[in-house]
Amino acid sequence: MVVPPRYRTNLCIGGKKIKSRNWIDRIQKSLPKIEPYLFLLPFFITFFIFYLWPVLFNVIITFTDWRGFHAGNYIGLKNYSELLSSSTFRKAFFNTLWYFVVAGGILLSSGFIVSYFLNKPSVRGKKFFRTLYFLPVAASPVIIGIIFVVIYDFHYGVLNYILGILGFSPADWLGDVKFSKPAVTGLFVWRIFGLIMMYYLVGLQGLDVSVLEAAEVDGANTWQTIFYIVLPLLRPIILFISVVVSIQVFQIFQEPTVLFSSLFLGGSGGPQDSALSIMQYVYRIGFSYQEMAKAAAATLLFMCIIGGIAFLQMKYLGFFERGR
Repeated sequence: MVVPPRYRTNLCIGGKKIKSRNWIDRIQKSLPKIEPYLFLLPFFITFFIFYLWPVLFNVIITFTDWRGFHAGNYIGLKNYSELLSSSTFRKAFFNTLWYFVVAGGILLSSGFIVSYFLNKPSVRGKKFFRTLYFLPVAASPVIIGIIFVVIYDFHYGVLNYILGILGFSPADWLGDVKFSKPAVTGLFVWRIFGLIMMYYLVGLQGLDVSVLEAAEVDGANTWQTIFYIVLPLLRPIILFISVVVSIQVFQIFQEPTVLFSSLFLGGSGGPQDSALSIMQYVYRIGFSYQEMAKAAAATLLFMCIIGGIAFLQMKYLGFFERGR
């Protein structure tokens, strides 16, 4: 673009007229260098306001006694020491760890088994069963929780009715400390099972069919094919699924909240907080007790725990191996 003469200015130095570099020319020359950053600027502004700053603010307030309505005073590591010495926090942590081991193990194993058989060409009605398993994922967790409250009912629940037919005594799923965590686990597994199955199914459909056919020709049975061919080839998918399951398990909140609401037992953590999760504990001390700084410290510890577990999963599933 040529600047019209009327936009150009001349300077007089030592009695000679010298053309100055016009400001429009300078902007036009520097614009190609600035353009990419101008396009990225809205993203960086949004990222800082809604992602980076909340994380930084969360870290800062953990060292104060901030309650959300006034400027907090610096108290050092007091919030962390009170959390680690709190029996309720330890109970919530071990409850969540129990969910991680039991629910995570059930999801990883049963999800693979069901998806493996649904991927077989000889199975009829595969689309129907895939849709049927995936329906709870699309349903509202609150609605599912209310349905399971009816299923777990001590006097009129379907589960106890089936146990009675089989000759077992009825169990107080929502009122007994021994059954509160299994009740939450059953609801959580049923709600998220379809998603895990679909992840496995996508991985199985991406495998090279010729490799499986070659194993069948060589005389490999079903178990040998699964353990020596399918599972090693699915290792990246298993890593992804294990991380997703870990995050989902450590974020358990709605399931125990709906099952053990005040309408039934007078507390969202179940009898004697036997089913209390970490997310419920954070919500309780943050919004019920107005101890925002302590809740922020709990979330920071919670994030470090999830990060450590994810790192161990990636390490033992070969994510850091050379060439991956």
